[in-house]
Amino acid sequence: MASFRDFLPLAFRWRVTRRHLDAAMEAIRAGHDAPEIQRALANASDFLSHNELGLALEELETVGEDFPLSPATWLLLAEAAESMKLKDRATALRRKADAAPDPHFPHSMIPIPQPTQQELDALSGIRCTYSISSASRNPDREILTVHYRGAYRTGSAGRPDATYMCALTTAVLIATYPHGLIFDFTHLDYQWGNNLEELYSVGSRLSYYDDTDLPFAVVLGDDCRAAVISLECGERGMQEPAEWMFDTFAEAWRYVDESIPA
Repeated sequence: MASFRDFLPLAFRWRVTRRHLDAAMEAIRAGHDAPEIQRALANASDFLSHNELGLALEELETVGEDFPLSPATWLLLAEAAESMKLKDRATALRRKADAAPDPHFPHSMIPIPQPTQQELDALSGIRCTYSISSASRNPDREILTVHYRGAYRTGSAGRPDATYMCALTTAVLIATYPHGLIFDFTHLDYQWGNNLEELYSVGSRLSYYDDTDLPFAVVLGDDCRAAVISLECGERGMQEPAEWMFDTFAEAWRYVDESIPA
């Protein structure tokens, strides 16, 4: 029987895909009122209600065959395909986004804005560091620990914090390609905000881990313990931490270490 941990990557990808498809449907609904489109949106909504995400994506794609969709809408569909690991399809949808004209403004008339320099650190007051250790049964396999320190803003205001944490963690994963991952929330102040859960699926977005499970664990801190447990377990009626959540780094490290093949 599959464990709760085995189900997590699929659950996270489902939620991300659903968000992209919902946003695409809203964009199409706002830009078109033709009866054919309304029927297609109704069909897509029905597919989503039955967790048929692939069929919903196909239904929305068919709208673009007969009606112009904005580049942003095509990109939402591409993101949905990406989160379902349909890479070729996502690439094709991104090409459609590049080719789609803006119906309100001819592309040739778009002025080139003056670029402004941005700093990734400006997204969030949270700071990330990382450490590496060797697995006990195979010194050639490594466990990455990413340490997060700072206050996560509540609700939707915390989206930039989640984006920053995901971006930094993804960069470290690419730089190290570990065989196990620990999210250290010991010094994270988190009260609530749904976007934090996207952090747990960063490994599944990298092609390196397409066919490989990346075992992970979370170290809970005093200023985030209850909220982190509630975010992941509350909607499932669970009051205790999931099996991959721990109060000490040693427990989390042993859990990940035992999950790495010798």
